[in-house]
This record gives sequence, structure tokens and C-alpha cells, in this order.
Amino acid sequence: MSKAYLTAEEYKEITGNDVPDNFGVLLSRASAELDSVTRFFYANNSLDDDYATRKRAFKRAVALQIEFMADKPTPTVEALNAQPDSVTIGDTTIAYNRSVGSAETQKRTSAVSEDALNALSFTGLLYRGVHYV
Repeated sequence: MSKAYLTAEEYKEITGNDVPDNFGVLLSRASAELDSVTRFFYANNSLDDDYATRKRAFKRAVALQIEFMADKPTPTVEALNAQPDSVTIGDTTIAYNRSVGSAETQKRTSAVSEDALNALSFTGLLYRGVHYV
């Protein structure tokens, strides 16, 4: 990534939240995660020259990913998969709605937040088909 995908001012404008103290680190990690799921589209194409709708959606996804990572002590795939399905204290059990067959029983293969993926869902950046000319 040669140029930052998002500025601190854009982050604050998009989320309405204060900029995290470790914004630079979170931006770098969020950008790396999103580069991976978009197959490095903006590493090879100009974000500034892209059309406004996709550019806005990608910047929103970066901001949402930063928020997700800021809320987690170690937002790695391993840490996310290590979370328990339920917790029992005495006679009280809290289950995290992970019934058999639900999507939540699946192990995560990426540390990208669902919100960030949703922001990208109609941009074409998640396309996995075969390019045919």
C-alpha cells in the first residue's frame, strides 16, 4: 500500500467517533485485511481515480474495520476463533447463539468484520469469478 486509504479526519467523519490513539497501526492492519479480501485491487488501481460510490464504500469499510479492531484486544483470526461458545458460572449459562447449523458455528478464516464486508458487498471488490474477455 503506497498511499493511506483513509485519513484520521475521514475516519471521524464516517464513524462519528474520536480517532483512536493507535490510528496509524489500526489503519495499516485494516488496510492489509481489506487488501486481502479485495485481492489487492487498490494496491494495483488508484482509489482516488475510482468512481465515487465504490470509493466511498471502500473508505467506509476501512473505517468499520478500524472500529472492529479497536474494540478487540487482539483481533486476529486465532483470537476470534478461540472465543468460547458459552460461559457457565454456577447455575447460570450464557450461550452465544451458536446453534448447530448456524453460520456462527463456522470457524472464521479472516479477521475482517462482517460490517466491513457488508460495506463492500455491492461494489464488485469481493468478486471471485473468472475474468473472461
